[in-house]
Amino acid sequence: MGLRYWNHDNATNITESITNVLGSITNIMPAVTNIGTSHISIQASQDVYSNYHSMTNLSGAVASNIHLRAVYDLDSRGFPGSFEVYYSINNGPEILGYAGGKLPADFAFSKYKWSVKAMDAAGANWVVGDEVLLDNLVVTKLAAESLPPSSYLLEEWTFDAEPNGTSYSGLINSAPDPYGKAEWGSDTATVYVNDGELHIAKSAGLYKAANLSQGGITEGRFELSWQWSADVEGGTQVNGATLRHTLKDLTANKELLTVAFVRQIDGFMIGAWNNVTKTHVASAALNPGGQVTNVAVRAVVDMDTDTYDLYYTSEGGSEQEIAKGVALDIAGGNMDAIRMVGFFGDKKMGPNDYFETDNLQLMGLGDVLSSEELYLAWLNEYPDVGAETEMDDNPDGDALNNLGEYAFGGDPSDGADIGHRCSAEMVRREGSDYIDYVYAARTNGVELGLSYMPEFRGNLVYGSWTNDASLYSVIGTGTAEDGFETITNRVNAEAATRFIRTHATMTP
Repeated sequence: MGLRYWNHDNATNITESITNVLGSITNIMPAVTNIGTSHISIQASQDVYSNYHSMTNLSGAVASNIHLRAVYDLDSRGFPGSFEVYYSINNGPEILGYAGGKLPADFAFSKYKWSVKAMDAAGANWVVGDEVLLDNLVVTKLAAESLPPSSYLLEEWTFDAEPNGTSYSGLINSAPDPYGKAEWGSDTATVYVNDGELHIAKSAGLYKAANLSQGGITEGRFELSWQWSADVEGGTQVNGATLRHTLKDLTANKELLTVAFVRQIDGFMIGAWNNVTKTHVASAALNPGGQVTNVAVRAVVDMDTDTYDLYYTSEGGSEQEIAKGVALDIAGGNMDAIRMVGFFGDKKMGPNDYFETDNLQLMGLGDVLSSEELYLAWLNEYPDVGAETEMDDNPDGDALNNLGEYAFGGDPSDGADIGHRCSAEMVRREGSDYIDYVYAARTNGVELGLSYMPEFRGNLVYGSWTNDASLYSVIGTGTAEDGFETITNRVNAEAATRFIRTHATMTP
């Protein structure tokens, strides 16, 4: 059975979105691919009968909680990209499944049509008991582009809630529903919780895996992070004791990436291990000696480019980059499981030596958003602005356009709210007169692409506003409300008459 979106008879000259949640699909005779694999296919289509695009395939004949969202951009009718379809499974990350849709130039939105049909003329693909359930059909006018969440927790083990001595079968996955279902399985005598950390003592070896709540991940960005500590000093050959954290493709039975924590003769090393070449493709040495604590590691994985970036922080210091753009061991693989692998032979570790790991997390990451997208996300909180979404639009008719409201914390739909106002005060210091001029700026202005600068002019009729750095100096900053800070500028007041303003700009 194919589930398809199509367009007919459509709307007015506005952007519309149809959100469509399938509560469950049960007992459907599945579609058959050209290699004979049974599955349920989610497809996007330009019409009911042809030109469809397969967005994803779900194994088996039963699926539930499939969320679909079709976005129609009527301003772009007749051009590719005017019709997009997004999907998510079990409240997971929203994925753009179809981006190349093209609405007809005369497309007008007037009704929604729900169609169920067999994939062959005889109807043999359906049997008694098959059903498709539809829920939460919503049509919404979009004031600005809807953006994905910045991150979401897939799996997490903090080891804080388990009593000392708890081994793998008792570890608590604290990630919220619908995730947090990954389990480590059977116990290992040399692995147990000790004072809120997972303690790994000397043993012949360690091979443990936790299958992800939702495996088969092939696209998107993710972050695997954890903390390491170790005390390895008692082996007769203190070189080579290793603990590895990995992400694995269970179908291929191969690791996607492996990060190793290795005891060497002169201390510990963190390495990006390649299981194909059997080498560390990048590494970082920690302080000399056999003891390390509180080493935080994170691997940022991009399943779309089949690469990952590796970072670490030691003893609460600043984060260091080990490598960027490291190729995954296999291209086009699936992310299915987290693994712990260890090598702790008799010569490598003494009876009291150990490794410890803590705060193991796998998170999904939203797209890296541009400054324009972040601006639109802010503007989306004010639907009353309607179609006036450009930065130089001024829907509420006050002193600030939309960019000014964004930069200074105003409400673009409320003419009485322009956010944080500038202030000025005359002061005399060491026999000279000054103006202390204070304006507010967003504390994360750099990340948002915003910049602020005082500007001056001699009169409001002739000339132009300029930023003359010789006229002022920044003498201090302070904390304001709601993610803003204040910047105090001291301006020479003994020169000619001047008008002062703060000019905010945004760089793409």
